Amino acid sequence: MDDLRKATLKYYRVSDLQPRIAHGVYGGCTDNESVEMDFFSEGEEYSGETEYEVDEFGNLQPVEGAPEQEPTIVRTVHTRICMNRETARAFVSWLSDVLEHMDTMNNPHRDDEDLLDGVDESLIFSRTKQ
Repeated sequence: MDDLRKATLKYYRVSDLQPRIAHGVYGGCTDNESVEMDFFSEGEEYSGETEYEVDEFGNLQPVEGAPEQEPTIVRTVHTRICMNRETARAFVSWLSDVLEHMDTMNNPHRDDEDLLDGVDESLIFSRTKQ
């Protein structure tokens, strides 16, 4: 591949590929100098039972005096990605570019941009000039 001057890239997506929501990620360096990331989604799991009464409107109401169950936060690791240092740097650069683009889309005017540049000053009304 050293003498390769032109290439066609083809992307193959597995048939059961589904988008996943990632609420967080953890990981770090591995022994073989690669980066490992475990992406997880988060949810609540209630253990035990909760007693309810049905009111006159058909709504469930907790029984007074019944002990409240505190939820347990469950993190389900659904994706593990390992990559070498160079790929990790390229990933960080790509992600930074994507986030900058998102910021530009959400805020089309830059902070250092003069929004009134080129506007006839006689058309600008200011309460401070009254």
